[in-house]
Amino acid sequence: MHSPFFFLHIPKTAGTTLNHIFAARFPEESICSVYTKEENEFLKNISAEELDRIQLVQGHIFVHDFDEFFSGFLGKYAFTFLRDPVARVISEYNFLRTWPDNHLYRYLNDEKVSLTEYVSSQRPELIYRGKNLMTRSLCGAVDDGRSMLERAMENLQRLHLFGLTERFDESLLMLKRMMNLENILYEKHNVRKKRSKVTEEELAVIKEYNSQDIQLYDFAVELFEQRVNELGDDFKSELSLFKKMNERYQRIAALLMEQNKDDEDFIYGK
Repeated sequence: MHSPFFFLHIPKTAGTTLNHIFAARFPEESICSVYTKEENEFLKNISAEELDRIQLVQGHIFVHDFDEFFSGFLGKYAFTFLRDPVARVISEYNFLRTWPDNHLYRYLNDEKVSLTEYVSSQRPELIYRGKNLMTRSLCGAVDDGRSMLERAMENLQRLHLFGLTERFDESLLMLKRMMNLENILYEKHNVRKKRSKVTEEELAVIKEYNSQDIQLYDFAVELFEQRVNELGDDFKSELSLFKKMNERYQRIAALLMEQNKDDEDFIYGK
């Protein structure tokens, strides 16, 4: 039995863009997505035969839900992406308020939940929202007397690789090497164009309720920089070339999208 790659997709860390990249690189039947309760139950009870056909597991997977995986091959083949905690929380809040298909959409809008309330509320619907999500995703369920943050830092180092949203291209090149990917040119997906202004008071609340995520992210940035430096000048040259190629690819993709839109407008008389 081979060991699949595990993508621990923390919401609003460029995971949708990554999933589009993977969809073009792996056969559909070899990808196991874990975004619903039913999909989580399937993975927890997956048989060795079923697991053998899987090359990639992707989804909102918390380490504490899959400690049995993490203690085995998950440490060798798992990866995740982190993002500046303040930016991640703001993005998550805005996304959930504007995405009608998510289960919090009506609640956030009907109750007129503010950003501050979203982060600080202890109501059942929001008690785990906007509060140290990255740390909780990575800390595991082991009760060894250490803090959630300490366990998350250790597990982050045990992952085969982690990336940073703010340094996406470097992270993607590392992922290319790890997964032996070929073409990794990409378009950005699930990106909000309009950003609402955030007050100093709102920023203060986000930082208060995400202090562990902020420490985890600072730790990750330092470790990430160290790993990039260890890759040397060849990696920097590869990165420079990739950026140029992908900028050109994104421009072409944007032109094609605009052309398709113009064609649709003409066909439907818009």
